[in-house]
Amino acid sequence: MKSYSCYMCARRMLSLAQPRLAWRKSRSCLLFRKWLFPPFEPTIREGRLYARGVSDNKGQHFAQILAIESHLKVHGALPCNVILLLEGEEEIGSPHIADFVRVSTEALKADFAVKADGARHASGAPVIKFGSRGVLSFGLRCRHANGDLHSGNFGGVVPNPIWTLVHFLGTMKNAEGKITIDGFHDGIEPSSREELAAIERLPLDVEVYKQSLGLLRLDAPAALPFYERLCFRPTLTINGFHGGYGGPGSKTVLPSEAFVKFDVRLVDAQDPGDILRKVAAHVEKHAPDVELIAMENMPPSKTPIASPFAAPLRRAFVAAQGQRKGRSPCLSLRVLVACRAMSSPRYSAFLLSIRHTRTMMKQTTRRMKIDHLIASTAGFAQALHCYMSLARCDLVNLNRLA
Repeated sequence: MKSYSCYMCARRMLSLAQPRLAWRKSRSCLLFRKWLFPPFEPTIREGRLYARGVSDNKGQHFAQILAIESHLKVHGALPCNVILLLEGEEEIGSPHIADFVRVSTEALKADFAVKADGARHASGAPVIKFGSRGVLSFGLRCRHANGDLHSGNFGGVVPNPIWTLVHFLGTMKNAEGKITIDGFHDGIEPSSREELAAIERLPLDVEVYKQSLGLLRLDAPAALPFYERLCFRPTLTINGFHGGYGGPGSKTVLPSEAFVKFDVRLVDAQDPGDILRKVAAHVEKHAPDVELIAMENMPPSKTPIASPFAAPLRRAFVAAQGQRKGRSPCLSLRVLVACRAMSSPRYSAFLLSIRHTRTMMKQTTRRMKIDHLIASTAGFAQALHCYMSLARCDLVNLNRLA
């Protein structure tokens, strides 16, 4: 049997007949600065816990484990079967998780799945997130001459691969922000009234947002609402453009090769394979001498905002953390455009991510606030208790929602 050393699965089972709650977590972090103390020895300074990966997302793991421990100490038993799954490859696209799930179907069967990752809202409120946009990564390589040439001797005769790519990029997205690849938007459905109402309720100060990032303007199309763009619209992002000479001073080189890397953020109803085929057709039509290189992809996911699981979880975090103006859990649809319910003949499960602990950007995954860790532990303990009401949900109706 194939070995999966990057995964850890733990189960606490009351009985095989009991409903099951699955918590999936990804272990990942980026190391980018010199440490003032050993990174694998947690250190508390000025109300924050410092350690490698503590906010992305070992702190979330720890909060959930502490919640289980707390519930057992107070109540003596859990109200449901609990499965904990930890995987260590999220930062490289989780290339083995699909195979792992396929060979572990019986061990991972659950009625309800929670993935704990991400940041609080800027207002300080914890967030119940109903999905994630998918991602498709690819590259474009253009090669003309068999080596770099002198622009004075060959310029004007030998084609420049950088210009070839520059002209081609203009056919993929226009200045108004519209992605112009044929069929790219096919199948995308308009947002529901409930979804639009939810994003309307999210706190937002655009000027503060721009100031915090040093921006003079937001990206086009400026007429579209902020959260509608983040939640319900796909994107085409140039991650990097490489070619020619970029060192100090000048160099009269006519480069032989240029390369561009992209990612596409996908929304519900968009399939990575289908979008890649449409990109390939666009390349063939507009720049047949450009090579398309497929990379990692992940489909979008989306949970219906009317899911019966949402309200009890919101009540759990309000009970644990209190409800102050602007600080109750946001029913956030950031990246909502992305989470289809999973189902099996006997179980209904979906991905509902409770974003609760991380307060810093991804590159600062070394620290988190102690009070956030404590509040998150209490929230998950309350969520376990609320699962007694979730377990009474009609699974037939849940399957209809899927």
